[in-house]
Amino acid sequence: MEALPGYSTINLDGMKDVVSNTNTVNVTSTKGGLSKYLTTYMPGQRKEDAAFYAQCTKKALESDAPFVGEEPTVLEKNTFVRKTYAGICADNVVYMRNSQRLVLAAYGFLFAIGCITHILDLLCEDIAKVSEIGDLLANALKLIKFVRSHPRIRAQFDALRKQHGVSQNLRIVPATRFCYALLTILSVNVSKAVFTFMLMSDEYPAYTASIEAATTAAIRVVVTDANFWRQCSSFISLITPIVCALHFSEGDSMVCSWVYILYVAMLNDAKKWANDDIVFSADTREFVVNAVIGRWKGNPATGKVGICSEVHIFAYCTNPFLMPGDQPFDQHIMNELTPSMNNIFRKFTTAPARLAELHQAFTNYVTRLIQAIAEECSILWKENCF
Repeated sequence: MEALPGYSTINLDGMKDVVSNTNTVNVTSTKGGLSKYLTTYMPGQRKEDAAFYAQCTKKALESDAPFVGEEPTVLEKNTFVRKTYAGICADNVVYMRNSQRLVLAAYGFLFAIGCITHILDLLCEDIAKVSEIGDLLANALKLIKFVRSHPRIRAQFDALRKQHGVSQNLRIVPATRFCYALLTILSVNVSKAVFTFMLMSDEYPAYTASIEAATTAAIRVVVTDANFWRQCSSFISLITPIVCALHFSEGDSMVCSWVYILYVAMLNDAKKWANDDIVFSADTREFVVNAVIGRWKGNPATGKVGICSEVHIFAYCTNPFLMPGDQPFDQHIMNELTPSMNNIFRKFTTAPARLAELHQAFTNYVTRLIQAIAEECSILWKENCF
C-alpha cells in the first residue's frame, strides 16, 4: 500500500513448508516500503478456510499492542489497530478474499486489497493456456525434457552450448508460477543454434539409437520448424513487459498510486504487440488483449479476480506527481469508477450529506488537477522545455 507515514500493512501468504510438508501462513508487515517478518501460523487440524485466515489476520493486527492486564476491550483493540495499520493484503483465492471481509467486519476502517503480483501471474497463466501459446510452450518443454532425460544427449548439448557461448541453462516452468514461462522460452530461444548443431552432429544418431523413432522425429520437427522459432521471439516480446511489471510489483518500491499506470503500460504494450505481430492468429492476439483487460476489471460472475480497486484509483488520482494529464486517463475512471470512492469515504463517515460532499470534492480535485497539468504542459511546450 501507499507508504503512509507511521502506518503499516499486514500481508498474509499461505504456503507449504517443505520440511514438515504441511501448510503454513506466513505474516509480514510493511511500513514505509520496508517489509518485516512477523510470524508463521500452523493450522494443525484446523480447516484452512476464511475463518482461519481471518483469525490469523486479527492476531497479527493485535500482536504488537501494548495491552496490559486482562483481555483488552473492543475499543482498545480498535484504537491500537487504527493508529498502527492502513490495511491488509493477501492472495486472491476465494477463502483469502472472504477472510478479508470478515476482518473488515471488525476493523471497517482498514483498506483491503488483493496481491497484484499474484494476479499478474494469473494473467501469465491466462495467456499461457490459450491454444497457440499453449502449443508453443508444450513444444519448448518437449525439447527441454528430451535433452534432460538422456544423459549422453544432455552432455553433448551442454558442450555445444559452451562452444557457442550460450550461458543460460534450459529452464522448466514451475507448476504454479506461469510468469517463468518467459525463462522457459528464452532458454530455448537462445539455444536455437545449439539444438540445430546437436541434430547435425555425427554423434547424434548413436546417442539416439535406443530412443523411439517417433520421439526423435517429433524433436526434429520442432527444431526445424521456422514458425516455432518465430513464435518464440514473438512470445518473448509479448510477455516480457508483463513479467517486468510482475516483478516490479513484488518489490519494496511499489505503491498503490502506481498500479493504474502499470496497468496502462501493460495494456498499451499488449495492444502494440497485437497490432505488430504477424506470427500468431488474429484470435490469439485478440484473446491476449482481452486477457489483460479482464485481469484489470475481473469478473465476479466467474470468480475471475482483477487488479482494479478503488484504493488504487484513489491513490493514483490524488498523487499529483504522477501527472495524470500525461497518461491516457480514461474518462471511464471519472464516469464509472469514482462512484466507488464512496467505499473509501465510508471508512470516515456514513452521513449521506458528508459522503456527497466528499465525493464532489474528490471529483473537483481530480478535474482541476488534470486541467492544471494540461495548462502547465502547454506552457512548457511553448517554451521548448520538452
